Amino acid sequence: MKSKTSLFSLIVLIFLGAANLALLVPHELHLAREFNVSILAIDFILFLFMAVCAFALPIWGYLCGKANAGGRKNLLLGGTFLWIASSLMVYFVPTYLLFLFARLLTGIGVVVIYPACFSMVSDFYPPEKRGKAFAAIPTTLALGAGAGVALANAFGVSAWRPPFLTLSIIGLAALIFSFIFLQEPERGSAEPELRELILSGKTYAYRINLRKFIQALRIKTNVWLLLAMISWSIPLGIFAYKFMPYLEIYGLEPAVNTLIILWIGSGGVLGYLLGGYTGDWAQRERKGRPLVSILSLSLAILVFSIGWMTPQAGALAAPNILFSLSFIFLGAILVCFSVPNLYALVGNVNKPETRGMIFSIFSSLGFLAMGIGVLLSGIWTNATFVSYKAVLSGGSFVYLLTILFWLPVLGTIEKDRRQLRETLAQHAKEMS
Repeated sequence: MKSKTSLFSLIVLIFLGAANLALLVPHELHLAREFNVSILAIDFILFLFMAVCAFALPIWGYLCGKANAGGRKNLLLGGTFLWIASSLMVYFVPTYLLFLFARLLTGIGVVVIYPACFSMVSDFYPPEKRGKAFAAIPTTLALGAGAGVALANAFGVSAWRPPFLTLSIIGLAALIFSFIFLQEPERGSAEPELRELILSGKTYAYRINLRKFIQALRIKTNVWLLLAMISWSIPLGIFAYKFMPYLEIYGLEPAVNTLIILWIGSGGVLGYLLGGYTGDWAQRERKGRPLVSILSLSLAILVFSIGWMTPQAGALAAPNILFSLSFIFLGAILVCFSVPNLYALVGNVNKPETRGMIFSIFSSLGFLAMGIGVLLSGIWTNATFVSYKAVLSGGSFVYLLTILFWLPVLGTIEKDRRQLRETLAQHAKEMS
């Protein structure tokens, strides 16, 4: 019961953090008008926000790896408090520069959810169940992002400030709940080699240091999956911040735009869940998870291409736009299959004390890649329908790089997985 309450607390904090990240998605054009700046200036804020997230993530990850009992919980609650306070600040800011400063503080705080939650979840679930477990995290992130978009539009087309106040109040309630009910799992308690020892009262006392971190970066599976995460995140930044303005310029009503975004986002949620379950089933064959990811990404490129290249009409009821959006929805499902399997593989080749840091590096470079995607698309996009469609269509083909980086994992995963099991078996002997 205690573990279920703790998992619920983690899910709530992930959900609210993701909602905060998405509050500005519908308001690129409105922010540019209010602060009297260009669209590129707003995209520059988004890029700096993601760059700060990328800088803060390894710091949080290292602290999570060094933390003793209860330390990861304290770090998670501290970062959550920081994004709540800075989001409240956003509600009052009168100028572009103050808005930028407040969002950068938010970025520093909100990304603590990644290393803290990934590290703790990997200590709740054993290796054979991590696909489903790690599917829950990106699913929650996607649902939170969808809720953030809905909340961002709930107060009117151009009223972007009230959602920040609302989310700050909800976040404060969640922070108090987590302070009372969240209990951190014992580090390493889900590993088969360590489980019985930890249940008997032994402590997994190994902690991250610079040598272990460098060793982890040299694991070949980590290297290839890191490159896959970077290339996967570039189009994510383009889709996340350019699809809503594309629909707005297309001429659809704001309420319709929100419903379309939520519908496409639900495709991503479905993809995370199906990918996690499919990966857990496919791992009976040691190369199953990489094969599932490669196949799904290949199909996603094909489906996205059909969706974006379909000629558009001027009304939502027209058959061709419904055809186009349906293929984009299917593409969102397929492209998200790989994410929980990537996380599961990272969890299965890294030591318990280095996972938080490695997840941080992955998330850090993922954020930076999203920011690069936003910035590059901002340079190439003007306020026209054709330019937005061209950028969105072109982003789909970046997934070809992702497939190329997944292919070598077929040859590295078994050796790296076996090496971790041998290391943990040695740790178990030392602990006993």
